[in-house]
Amino acid sequence: MLVYGILPALPVEVYIIAFVLCGFYVVLSVAGMILIKLGSSERARSLFEIPFVDVSLSWISFSGFVCFGTSFILFTFVLSKYPLGSTVPVLSGMANILIFIAGIVIFKESHNTVNIVGLILIVGGIILMNIKNEVIR
Repeated sequence: MLVYGILPALPVEVYIIAFVLCGFYVVLSVAGMILIKLGSSERARSLFEIPFVDVSLSWISFSGFVCFGTSFILFTFVLSKYPLGSTVPVLSGMANILIFIAGIVIFKESHNTVNIVGLILIVGGIILMNIKNEVIR
């Protein structure tokens, strides 16, 4: 039996735990990337500099590393419990979409129609990759 034709039928608690863990992973990963970028800006107060790569690190970027490191540990746990082929594309796609939105909203980065089409293709690809064979037959 399938739930909405995409997910196998499992107890609801399993899905709730999976969604919560995956949600925490995505939020921590995206927050980490945003904080690292904010902390490496010229306006951030530098704790120390890495001269050979011309990067300065601040408390903001350090907190980003903590978020990103925590998300990596959580990601390792999620991968040990859930299918690799469907988990990684979904989480990566969600993180990419949120990073794109953060780039526009927080960092005022430009975007164009091709970028939007790319996001739509990411979402479509995630959906297609997670449709089980039973639905197609």
